[in-house]
Amino acid sequence: MTTPSDENSFVRDGHLILKATPQTAEYIQSTTLVNLTADGTCTSNVVAKCVTQVNSTAGEIIRPIKSGRVFTKRSAVIRYGRVEVTAKMAAGDWLLSNVMMLPAEEFYGAWPASGEIDIANARGNNYTYAGGGSEVVQSALHWGPDSSSDRWQYSSNKRDALHQSYAKSFHKYGVEWTSKYIFTWVDTRLAQVVYAKFGRGFFAKGRFPVTFSNGSIITNPWAVPGATLAAPFDRPFYLVLGLAVGGLSGWFTNGMEGKPWADGSLAPMSDFWNARNQWLPTWEREGHGEMVIKRVEMWQQCDEGATDLWMPSP
Repeated sequence: MTTPSDENSFVRDGHLILKATPQTAEYIQSTTLVNLTADGTCTSNVVAKCVTQVNSTAGEIIRPIKSGRVFTKRSAVIRYGRVEVTAKMAAGDWLLSNVMMLPAEEFYGAWPASGEIDIANARGNNYTYAGGGSEVVQSALHWGPDSSSDRWQYSSNKRDALHQSYAKSFHKYGVEWTSKYIFTWVDTRLAQVVYAKFGRGFFAKGRFPVTFSNGSIITNPWAVPGATLAAPFDRPFYLVLGLAVGGLSGWFTNGMEGKPWADGSLAPMSDFWNARNQWLPTWEREGHGEMVIKRVEMWQQCDEGATDLWMPSP
């Protein structure tokens, strides 16, 4: 659960810190409903993202972790340009540092039809994690007609820190984005991670079947007036910096490296919480359990302005 509290996002020594902290055992034992709209701490316009009730009969608990997440939707939105984020990724088991961009509006439809740009994601597990721990960053573009047909595998890659860790020192994570191409990089523009040329349209690139599994016909969400071959990456996006924990998205593979929960479990958060004596000590070591952001820079490509396409609400 991301919070606006200075427990989870704060400034220290001129750096922005995003920190993951556990709920108290008393809170977890006594809470089955969280309604952030009631106390005014909701930071989303979507009520479902601010209200949650657990199924205590199934043994589930409330989200056991609090963390920090910041975004530029109300302050810096660009269509084409460059973003550079200098940061130290978080170390600690089952943490996931995120540097990403999301669409300012769902112009082409719900995720991932309107796109997602993952500039850099890094797990906090150490180098022994088979899928790559804090010594590996991954980049990807997410796109597809619906969540079951996300074609991120067609536009993803990773970069190894070469006997180092992205959690031990600052690195620069960047994206360069024009109407003709987009690429991400680490430390230097020559060290590209993902490169995508907008040449023939993403619907053709995706090689989607004729129908979904339920038999309904798959239509091209980017075949609309005003769309270009770069769609969905031809609309304004904003920057998101966040520290995620656990989850069911597939970042952490079931059964790998002692993962204490299963994505298909009836009560995955309970399983995770009950293993806190295993993962919490890895967060509490000096310099662990937090993502440190030193500098953020965003440039709008002057001849490809975003203000004519989208303006943030007051």
